[in-house]
Amino acid sequence: MTKLNKVTVFCGSRNGNHPEYAEKAALLGKYLAQNKIQILYGGGNCGLMDALAMAAIKEGGYVHGIGLSAYPQCPEGITSIILMDDLLERKKALCQADGFIAMPGSVGTIDEVFHTIGSAQARQHSKPIAFYNIRNFFDPLLGFIQQTADEGFMRREDTGLYFASNEPADLVQQMQQKLQA
Repeated sequence: MTKLNKVTVFCGSRNGNHPEYAEKAALLGKYLAQNKIQILYGGGNCGLMDALAMAAIKEGGYVHGIGLSAYPQCPEGITSIILMDDLLERKKALCQADGFIAMPGSVGTIDEVFHTIGSAQARQHSKPIAFYNIRNFFDPLLGFIQQTADEGFMRREDTGLYFASNEPADLVQQMQQKLQA
């Protein structure tokens, strides 16, 4: 039986305009740590990245950062940090997990999650991909992806490569189910 041991979390380096984003990032970090699921993330000490990492560290969780040399700041207490010069190599390193969770963020976050969906479409992996849909942040993006299928630019079955939820327990449960399928 395959178990969700390590998850990559793509998220923003800013907190956004609503406190709920950082609160829910911390809730996810805490939940993952309490369930002994290691976190692989962008390695930053600001925004949602920091809220996620610090909450997990506080709970005794394992947090591994894959950062960029241009932005070497990482939270105190992080389990490990690898700094890379190349964005594409960083993206590859972030894919070394059992599954992926996208949180609200900017174009970098969207690029990372689209890379994982595109790789799954190309059958390069079958890892679960989840959108942590805080404040329905991803609804327009999910609608766009659905539109690509509706208009015939994407196989309809590929819309099943990902799912969305706004609760950490549900995210992990669905990811675990997809790993066991």
